[in-house]
Amino acid sequence: MIDTMVAIKAVKDVDEALGVIGQFIQKLRSQPDIAARKLTEALDEITKTWQVIDMSIVRFLNLGFEKEALEKGSKDLLGMAGGQLRVEVDRGRGHCSKIRNIYDEYLDRWFSRVLNPKEYDVIKFEFMKLAFADMDIFYGMEEMAHQLQEEADEILEMVEAGENEEARKRVLSSRNKLSELQRNMSRTMSELHKIKSELISMAGFV
Repeated sequence: MIDTMVAIKAVKDVDEALGVIGQFIQKLRSQPDIAARKLTEALDEITKTWQVIDMSIVRFLNLGFEKEALEKGSKDLLGMAGGQLRVEVDRGRGHCSKIRNIYDEYLDRWFSRVLNPKEYDVIKFEFMKLAFADMDIFYGMEEMAHQLQEEADEILEMVEAGENEEARKRVLSSRNKLSELQRNMSRTMSELHKIKSELISMAGFV
């Protein structure tokens, strides 16, 4: 059975970091810097990985709703069971170092110049969580990809055995948990896009 707790924790970690950035966004706007554009690049790395997970969940759950979807969607199942999703998430995980490099080269200097020492320490702490996301944010999504891979493999075996109705019920048994994860990702992605818009606008003044 699918367990989304680790992935939801990863989403909440990002949400906390965005909340801190949001607290200081107006103060940062008062002294715009090229670092604003670089910060959008760092946030993009998270967005790309989450979009891959979200689309995979949609394809997976769709197999339980549409008539004959399991037969027609065997390509999606084969892709998940074969590790295609994990490869995509691993690719995103490799960008943790990019987030750290952007922080070291651009953001740290900007934050220390604009924010007071206490504010600087708070935002730096959150960015270190993002920069070392290997163990947190991207790990949560990697674990989700691993679980979807195992679930797809077991459902494929059911389809091969002609147990299509049981396979469909197996897909739908994960709907509540996966939908909760999607809702959490959607809320956080919405906040992420708002902050990105602010940063893009800010970068235009540099």
